[in-house]
Amino acid sequence: MLQDVTRKLYNENAELSVFEAEVCAYEERAVLLDCTAFFPEAGGQSGDRGTIFVTDREGTEIALPVCDVQIEDGIIRHILADEADERGLALLTKGAHVRGEVDDARRFDFMQQHTGEHIVSGLVHRRFGYDNTGFRLSDHTCTMDYNGMMCAEDVADIELEANRVVFDNTEVVVSFPTEEEQARLNYRSKKEIASDELRIVTIEGTDCCACCAPHVKRTGEVGLIKILRLQNWKGGVRLYIACGQRALSLFRAEHDMITELAKQMSTSWDNIPDRFRKMCEETGALKKELKTLKRTAGGSNSPVREVKKTGRSTCDRREQP
Repeated sequence: MLQDVTRKLYNENAELSVFEAEVCAYEERAVLLDCTAFFPEAGGQSGDRGTIFVTDREGTEIALPVCDVQIEDGIIRHILADEADERGLALLTKGAHVRGEVDDARRFDFMQQHTGEHIVSGLVHRRFGYDNTGFRLSDHTCTMDYNGMMCAEDVADIELEANRVVFDNTEVVVSFPTEEEQARLNYRSKKEIASDELRIVTIEGTDCCACCAPHVKRTGEVGLIKILRLQNWKGGVRLYIACGQRALSLFRAEHDMITELAKQMSTSWDNIPDRFRKMCEETGALKKELKTLKRTAGGSNSPVREVKKTGRSTCDRREQP
């Protein structure tokens, strides 16, 4: 008989990446375990990736890649990749012992983005009173939607304040308040949550929000918060952000590009805008000069004529025999 819910080890320790578990069931390339450190797709965030290891009779471990993780009615399903070894799949019988390894680099990246989102959303809510109406976190993007308008200056202020929260290295507290505590608690939430399932993530002085996902222990681990883009969205705005390693990778790419541009222009990076403006002005002047020359040549007695499809001008024609 399958247990009612999967024990969520990531709630007990967000940094846990290696664990042992027992197989409850295996069906249609989905492994159900009695406990797991794999976070499933939930709350707008993609599920974890990693590997489940099973041992054969000779003591050899067989690696089974986990390509997706889903949750339904409290049961977490680990979806195995199509290329998973059939020998290993045959060993996923009820009661079998397995070892799981979460891709901890990817997990930490997601924790950086998600905690950064809480910081930004908390500040937006405190300053403007806007609610977060949408959140998406994948391997490449992190976006948040708000039900109110902001301008570029507002966003710049929020970004500066958000990074001050990072530099303060404030503790990120995860709690499961009782019904009595919930009645006194003022927190953000995008949807109604059953009282016995309410999980609160608190950053003192910045945010208090219902959330099911793993987070870093202190805001300093977010590293850096960069708001990349502001977009009008369904009567409000959408923000695109990059935090931690993603922000650093973006900075490196842009720095390398600017350095190369400066080299090509034989100038320093801070002179690129002025040099580019002058180049545009020179290009515009040359285009006008060329246009004038073409117009003058076309309206004079110059031997220059329209070139026919043969590629020869009219002044170069010869009578054919």
